[in-house]
Amino acid sequence: MKNQFRIEQLGRSFKERLGIWSTEKKSVKTPAVWIATQGGAIPNLTPETIRYLTSNAKFAGLLIPFQYHTRDVEVLEKFKKGIDAFMGLEPQQWNILVAPQDPGVDLRLGYHTNKEISLWDSVGNRVPVNFAFYNRAIHAMRPDAYVPLCDGETPKDCPKKRVAKATAKSLSFLDQHLEKTCYKENSDINVDPPSHTKKDSLIFGAVEGGFDVEARKVSAKQVAERPVDGFLIDGFCFKIEQAIKLNYEEDIDKVVSEGVIPNLPEDKLRLYFGICSPKIVVKLVSAGVDMFDTSYARYATEQGQALVFQNTLENPQDASNILLNESLITDKIDESDGKCCDNVDFIDLKDPKFKNDFRPVSETCICYTCRKHTRAYVNHLLATNEMLAPVLLTIHNLHHYATFFETIQKSIQNESFHRLTKIFI
Repeated sequence: MKNQFRIEQLGRSFKERLGIWSTEKKSVKTPAVWIATQGGAIPNLTPETIRYLTSNAKFAGLLIPFQYHTRDVEVLEKFKKGIDAFMGLEPQQWNILVAPQDPGVDLRLGYHTNKEISLWDSVGNRVPVNFAFYNRAIHAMRPDAYVPLCDGETPKDCPKKRVAKATAKSLSFLDQHLEKTCYKENSDINVDPPSHTKKDSLIFGAVEGGFDVEARKVSAKQVAERPVDGFLIDGFCFKIEQAIKLNYEEDIDKVVSEGVIPNLPEDKLRLYFGICSPKIVVKLVSAGVDMFDTSYARYATEQGQALVFQNTLENPQDASNILLNESLITDKIDESDGKCCDNVDFIDLKDPKFKNDFRPVSETCICYTCRKHTRAYVNHLLATNEMLAPVLLTIHNLHHYATFFETIQKSIQNESFHRLTKIFI
């Protein structure tokens, strides 16, 4: 497996960095975003409708949570062509990254055991997964990269003993994966390992430790000592409601900027998965994180919302005026309703006020949805529960979110990232 990550340019504003990640399939410019799949597909899209999305937008690849494929391992072993072919995707079209859990859904806490991670399949059944079963699944799925089994179940109020146990267990899982994939010349094994056990997928080690800065330091240093290809900063997303309310400065700033990033090598990728608003994305990029996923865009689609936050630096003043004149910025929501009180970055197309609005979802967007359809039409589709509604919203929201990452890349390259941060920070 070819793996090469090189830093093309370091930012001057913070610790942002522009990079190139090359695999055997394609090269990806970072910061980048993975499309989060669900149940073996990009939610609401088929292999055919994906083409309406990828003509303009660029992604790192597909993030495939294993929890939806726990019942498919034997089938995939017999299929023998990998998870991307099983999903009906074109060969060599997508980089594939497998992770144990879906970072964009609520996690059920309290079910892990000493040697197993509890995952929840497509119909909501609990499936205990140990290393042997997960390792077998990885070989059957044939991803380009994967995150080993890990225990990130360490919420804010988690006791230090539980944090230490989760960190140690995750490191143990990682060592088991490395032992199965990396064979040293001085090994006691006298014969070549079976071909299916050789290292053919990149490994992104999970950095755990919850919200404890010192525990994160320990985990980051330990994982960095291993021959991994990159790092996943895990353990911040447990409930969707909490992820939406996540405050970077209060919740994760010190954990990431002091506990994790300084203890990771600069020449390897750093990933953060979970629902990330544009503000959180900008903050994490400022700290030196390279890759994210589209859970935020998927969540907006599920709510009938269209993303409209400013995702370009071209004529920012004009774009801002357009948004204000069209009343695209939703009013602040009272915290007593249990929702975030910050200005949100979407329009709710379920609102009846859009039923006679014949403008595109966003007049500055060039996605298929905005070129071919109106807000009024999407509002109608949502009101009548038509299946086309989430399809059109998915195309727009993924395109809008991907464009945001292209803007981040350009801003770092042009040394104007500080201008982007002023919009969200």
